[in-house]
Amino acid sequence: MKREILINQDTNEIQAAVVEDGRLEEFYIERLDAVRMFGNIYKGRVKTVIRGMGAAFVHLGTQKDGFLYVADALRAPVDLEADGGDAESEEAPVAAAAAAAPAHSRSRGRDHRHSMRHKRIDEVLKIGQEVIVQVVKEPMGTKGPRLTTHFSIPARYLVMIPGDEKIGISGRIEDKKERDRIRSLFKQLDIPKGVGFIVRTAAEGKSEQEFTRDIRYLLNTWKRIHRSIAVKRAPSVIHQELGLVERIIRDHLTEGDKLVVSSKDLLHKVKRFIGLYLPKTQVGVELYQDHSMFEHYNVAKEIGHTYQKNVFLKSGGYIVIQ
Repeated sequence: MKREILINQDTNEIQAAVVEDGRLEEFYIERLDAVRMFGNIYKGRVKTVIRGMGAAFVHLGTQKDGFLYVADALRAPVDLEADGGDAESEEAPVAAAAAAAPAHSRSRGRDHRHSMRHKRIDEVLKIGQEVIVQVVKEPMGTKGPRLTTHFSIPARYLVMIPGDEKIGISGRIEDKKERDRIRSLFKQLDIPKGVGFIVRTAAEGKSEQEFTRDIRYLLNTWKRIHRSIAVKRAPSVIHQELGLVERIIRDHLTEGDKLVVSSKDLLHKVKRFIGLYLPKTQVGVELYQDHSMFEHYNVAKEIGHTYQKNVFLKSGGYIVIQ
């Protein structure tokens, strides 16, 4: 299967197309002026605690304060009071993840976990308290972003869950032999304490080497997050989820694929990220600056169809999306 990934940037937006055997398979758009918060991690400060709602508003240094429910605040893989001055050490990120999260501490037992689930918001958070949170829902209208302290950091085949040592497998991987193979493989991998992983659907059939690459990338990301926590003051952004260009490389690019970009700036950006995430992978990266890239690769017409409100079905009918 021949696959090409085309990335085009103009003054307003970035467009990315995944083309397999000359046919458009996926198409993405991201506006350059769009403020994207989903997946970002912030060091915030509790601004208001509302006992009747079981929630708190957290100042993030952004236009709107974030909203944090008590259930989303109980487990924190980063405890600012507990970590103290150890946050800058290389082992602190995973050690802190294991030490924090009282709701999941095995030594304290089931009764303690039960009591934690019934804590009031004013027993968990105080006004002025610093808290590390991740955005799980973008702000909408007058509502600010929805927050959690239950972090998840994605890579291509895995999602890392700091503060939890379980290994979960996507329910879409249904074959029992494959699920057993993945579990057996993870027992052989060198995984530090204090972090867990969810195996994504795309991981089906993947090798130990591919899992190891993701684990290394995720652990390095988590260490960088912890170092930022140690030096930045609240409110501030600690970690930003990848932009469209990096996400396309992370989620789609494999050895043997061809990556084509429309500018020298994009060329430098993708080479830098490939060197970080896929350091030993053989990938062809080309610069195309002539006329429309999508026309040259014969996918402009298919891309145009994605903007139509009528989706025609093989049966002869169609769906209208407005």
